[in-house]
Amino acid sequence: MTIQAKGRSKQDFDIIVSADGTQIDMIQTDSGTTIVGSAQAQVTKSCSLAGVKGTYGLQGGGTEIGVGPLAIAGQITLGGNGTLKGTATVSVNGSIASKQKISGAYKILRICQGAAVIDVGNQGPIHLNLVVVNGESEILFIEGDSNTLLSGSLQR
Repeated sequence: MTIQAKGRSKQDFDIIVSADGTQIDMIQTDSGTTIVGSAQAQVTKSCSLAGVKGTYGLQGGGTEIGVGPLAIAGQITLGGNGTLKGTATVSVNGSIASKQKISGAYKILRICQGAAVIDVGNQGPIHLNLVVVNGESEILFIEGDSNTLLSGSLQR
């Protein structure tokens, strides 16, 4: 697969399509890159706060610039009214903090995109960009704050 965004260089990928056609796993094959990723089908034409209401498993990973690797795993409940809460274990450069409380707010637009602002333990606010996929059963996220590279998913 080749992707070329307007004004950018083309990027080449080897891809694997899942048997049911709802996911593509990919690795970039351009020299000098080390990038893997996936793409999931949205399956639904419209999303809502009520549609994503429920309890999700949370996992994410990345890097805190100047500090080291970052990982998070836990459980989060979306209230259906724009509020969220949960708990997680966080690892920053190998330093582990268990049972960290998560609280915050989120919004989901009809186009299956949204945003959240959360506090995890004494860290916050953390700004997340959201994309709802797999018929509102999964939410992909990427952090939008400077000095942190974090991405992951919420899965029912």
